[in-house]
Amino acid sequence: MNAFALILAIIAACVLGAALAKRAGKRLSTFNQAPPSTTGSAISLVCGEAVTDRYALMIRKNATSVELADEVGDIPIGFTQNDTVETDEVDVIPKAVYLLGIHPSPLTGIAGASITLGDRLVADLAAPGRVKPLPASAGTYVVIGRAMNAASSGGSVLVWHQHPVSVTVS
Repeated sequence: MNAFALILAIIAACVLGAALAKRAGKRLSTFNQAPPSTTGSAISLVCGEAVTDRYALMIRKNATSVELADEVGDIPIGFTQNDTVETDEVDVIPKAVYLLGIHPSPLTGIAGASITLGDRLVADLAAPGRVKPLPASAGTYVVIGRAMNAASSGGSVLVWHQHPVSVTVS
């Protein structure tokens, strides 16, 4: 009988809590809601360095910041979109980074080398924050998506992005 009374008390508390939350205009469930620092497909973090390109490929530096993808083994998390990071904003002003494989539409990036339609794209280590076609030379690369348009070096490329995937070229 005690277990039945306990279950009844829990149900009553849930019903009362839901009624009070509804009266206050608040939602009881928080499932599928992004934390305050995200929009679901973007995360807002400070940048650890100045960024001059408005559409830069970023990696996670630590729990609270990002930096340009510029080293072998970097795994990009996304692109900034139409936003730079001035010197006085470094490690101060949070910037939105739109997440690869999660953001619902293509993202804009900057070509570090000549790109053709359909090329698989990787970070361009010679031009940090920019993308280039998957090289034909042997090595392991992190593919972030495909080019939806042709672009020359320094031009905008629309990226049909994906979760980053390691690809070995032999």
